[in-house]
Amino acid sequence: MTRNEILKMFADGANLSGADLSRADLSGADLSRANLFGADLSGANLSGANLFGANLIVGGYRSDGFCFLLYKEPDGTVKLRAGCRYFSIKEAKAHWLATRNGTQLGRESAALIAGLVAQAKACGWKITGEK
Repeated sequence: MTRNEILKMFADGANLSGADLSRADLSGADLSRANLFGADLSGANLSGANLFGANLIVGGYRSDGFCFLLYKEPDGTVKLRAGCRYFSIKEAKAHWLATRNGTQLGRESAALIAGLVAQAKACGWKITGEK
């Protein structure tokens, strides 16, 4: 699928839940209010994309290239995706504490998670069980 075809789908209000958008060039795309639940965005270029009102918050990249994303599922549950990992906030914190504690990747993971949680709260998302 070409970049223009993908962008047209967004403009037409397509539901991209579960779509494979890995490595897609979505730079500058209007993704406002898009349903991206379960979409594979690994390696996608989202620079300059309008995500206002979408069920996705892009947190940034760790130094090893993993992109941290926060999704709001249809039932309101908030989940974090990084690479193949898909966790609740509590599970994500426990995972990276157990596997990367005291390392640069551990500190980067904690900072990205904290930033995503703060942004989600600023957007009015309800975050439960984050401790």
